Amino acid sequence: MSSKLIDAHQHIWSHSRHEYSWITPDIEDLLGHDYCQEDIADSAKELGITGSVYIQAADTYEDTIAMFESARRNPQILGIVGWVPLDQPEEAEAALAFFSTDKRFKGVRNLTHDYGNAKYDSDDAWINRPKVRETIKVLESKGLSLDYVATKPEHVIQIEKIAKDFPKLKIVIDHFAKPDIKNHQWDDWLSAMKLAAEHKNVFTKFSGLNVLSDWEKWTIDDWRPYLTAMIEVFHSNRIMTGGDWPFSSMANDFSTVWRAQLQLIGELPEGDQENIKFRTATSFYRLD
Repeated sequence: MSSKLIDAHQHIWSHSRHEYSWITPDIEDLLGHDYCQEDIADSAKELGITGSVYIQAADTYEDTIAMFESARRNPQILGIVGWVPLDQPEEAEAALAFFSTDKRFKGVRNLTHDYGNAKYDSDDAWINRPKVRETIKVLESKGLSLDYVATKPEHVIQIEKIAKDFPKLKIVIDHFAKPDIKNHQWDDWLSAMKLAAEHKNVFTKFSGLNVLSDWEKWTIDDWRPYLTAMIEVFHSNRIMTGGDWPFSSMANDFSTVWRAQLQLIGELPEGDQENIKFRTATSFYRLD
């Protein structure tokens, strides 16, 4: 079996320098710090992580530029998913042209799950607004991908229309669309994910499940049915894995989460393991 392992979902941020709208007072003590690649470099190497993909953590250019700055110091960063204002097509297209001069720029994400934010007018269908779709068309034409954050089925079902109308656009639903594992959410979550999975250009990530579980009592047994269900509907060639650090650190440390994920992946047939550990991410984000 190959020794490759791609962390397909990692963040960095500098709370002391930049604004992160979601770092509210109730989580300031958990996430209101500075996090850099150097904090986890030794642990990542020990775990056998051979490359990582940075994912945007704020709807700001500063956040994306910080990822580029870090990647220049850390060659193990193979890809960057940044931010452009999807709802402002002309500005977004100019920003995409600028960021795409760096071969590590692979795609875009907006914090589209944050519909409580005034920016989104509490609109579950924000991703399908006409101006957003104009920019998505540009993403498709440039061969860039879309990371999509969902926290409820109403968010997930919006992706079906995007996937159908932009069949050459690769889309990945982060964190299995964040099912409420602690409270055993299942039917409505699974139904929405099945609809999304019908479109072959839609992928998903096995990541971030520890913070969706009972922080103190979770085991991989809590995650197993969710991973099994996603393999059944997406198949392993459309699933990748990531540590979701430092969000994952709200409940556990970097290594604890990764060891648990690798233990569960290790129960699968060899081909499925390789897909989830590196093949899917390598293909999706064009890391070769």
